[in-house]
Amino acid sequence: MRPEFIHSVEFGCKFQNDEISVLPGIYYRNTRNRVTSITQVINDSTLLTTKENLSTDQSTGVEFLVSVTVGDLLTAHANANAYYNQIDASNLGYSSTKSTWASSGAFTCNINVTRSTMLQVNSNFTSSRLTPQGENRPSYGVNLGLRQELLSNKLSLVATVADLFKTQKRELELNTPLLNQNVINRRDSRIIYFGLTYHFGAPAKKSKEESLHYDDSL
Repeated sequence: MRPEFIHSVEFGCKFQNDEISVLPGIYYRNTRNRVTSITQVINDSTLLTTKENLSTDQSTGVEFLVSVTVGDLLTAHANANAYYNQIDASNLGYSSTKSTWASSGAFTCNINVTRSTMLQVNSNFTSSRLTPQGENRPSYGVNLGLRQELLSNKLSLVATVADLFKTQKRELELNTPLLNQNVINRRDSRIIYFGLTYHFGAPAKKSKEESLHYDDSL
């Protein structure tokens, strides 16, 4: 398997004041030898999935990044990406080109309920994406987190819930002359995390935009 090489051209401009920042942009990306998964039929009961290189993967799209600050109460960040994607898998024995429109986005909002309590809402979305043998189906999820500072910021309590509405999944659709398959991976339940951190000496200053961490593995 060969390494990927990405050639990218981007153009953007930024509009900003004390409360809001907007960064629109357009781009073109050409990826040589993009790594992808290929599934082969070995026999009636065995499939073999390996990593292979695509010939090329090209994307042309627009992207928007927006940040909003409301005093010390709230900070929010959002990005949205829409693009036209074309892949060439002829080197792997599939049709020379496949193309589609795709999109993705993410949103994070930090709410400072009090000076020592921060609530965070985090979400993400990905539309269908092409593969040589089919496509990865859309996926989205919402995470929720809370951080509480105690003992003059020496003790931090963190609680998070990953995939709050149990919508996150990884779904792969395979459609070839020898194989038609729909594979769905999802968790049996949500993941809830509790953590305590005690700071010796002077506690580190917390950023009001600091992001919490969520378990998004499937």
